[in-house]
Amino acid sequence: MKKEENDSKSNSNQSNMEEKKNQMNITPNVQIARALQEHEDEASKILINNFDEIVTLNKYLYDGHTVPKIVELFAKDLRAKSIAENDNVDLAMSSFFMAYNALFLNSKSITNQSERLLDFYKRIVSATPEYTYAFSGRLKSLYRTYLKYCRYIKKYVEDYYESNHSFPTDEQINMYIAGRFRDLVGYRFVVSVPICRIADDVSIEEKKAIKEKKEIEVLYTIANYIPRYLVENDFDVLPASSLSDVKNPATKDSALNPELKKYFKDYIQNPNERKYRALHIAAHDINSNSNLEIQLVSWSMDARNQLWANHDIYEADQKAKASKGFVKECYENCIPYRKAVIRTNEAYKIRFTKVWIDMFQARAQNDVWDSSGFLQSRFITPYEHLSEGQIL
Repeated sequence: MKKEENDSKSNSNQSNMEEKKNQMNITPNVQIARALQEHEDEASKILINNFDEIVTLNKYLYDGHTVPKIVELFAKDLRAKSIAENDNVDLAMSSFFMAYNALFLNSKSITNQSERLLDFYKRIVSATPEYTYAFSGRLKSLYRTYLKYCRYIKKYVEDYYESNHSFPTDEQINMYIAGRFRDLVGYRFVVSVPICRIADDVSIEEKKAIKEKKEIEVLYTIANYIPRYLVENDFDVLPASSLSDVKNPATKDSALNPELKKYFKDYIQNPNERKYRALHIAAHDINSNSNLEIQLVSWSMDARNQLWANHDIYEADQKAKASKGFVKECYENCIPYRKAVIRTNEAYKIRFTKVWIDMFQARAQNDVWDSSGFLQSRFITPYEHLSEGQIL
């Protein structure tokens, strides 16, 4: 009897040891897969445990470095690890941020570029001095560029999987991203028709309607001229129609010249879900070998666009898009997708009050003073012109 009890205990102990041994041999991927089946929150806990295995931007934000130094360190480590792991998507990402850094540091080429566009702005002002104009440029912030890169990977893999029930190659992912970034450098032309230019014998509401209509007419007039100016001044105009998923093309009813419609995203005629309104055109600067985007907006459009972009609701909107969850099959089977999800989630966990970056200070998550280019864009060439004869 005692022998049977001892055998039973022995078998039980052996079974427990085997179970513990099996648990120890479970790979991180299997852990994640099991957690995903149970609950996404559990997956998040496991992701944190494997966080150090992936090179992310987070670890470089606490040593007081400048943004260019942060990018240099991040890109260098990402490149070394991607070569060791034969990860071509991370290798392309490291090359992209090295190029971003070169653009960030090459103030001479940016100055040359902005001066050519400033000349166009001055021509417009000279031709129509009765209107009010503003012109500015910016270099996209590191934080938003990083998030955008990750979102592009995530979106492409999800769309590809939905259409093909398989996963894209590294080369396909890299090719997709290579054609997406057209707005690292952006310029904005803003026009306003002063109320004093509108007849007094109409109501306030009628004046507002006349003002908006006139401003839109001016914007389309400028839009119909700008492609020619760009080509004549060492820019190649990039067709918006070359983007397979462009959602806001210029339609047949647009006031753009028919032969120019393929170059524009027309958010005036086709506002997006956030009611964003503007005309966008992208170009490649031959002199600096970089892409840029030009936005044409009225003052009222720009005010609404900027209030949305700078408000907490914009960040909440972007965070909601990123945290809608992820496609389980993509997460389990596509390494670039998994890394993009982790990097995005970890980026949204950054507390700006805790980071230490040269020329950056945050009193709260939405109360930031930033001259570094980390969170807020670096501005290029602000220029304004008030309507001729306007009473101040």
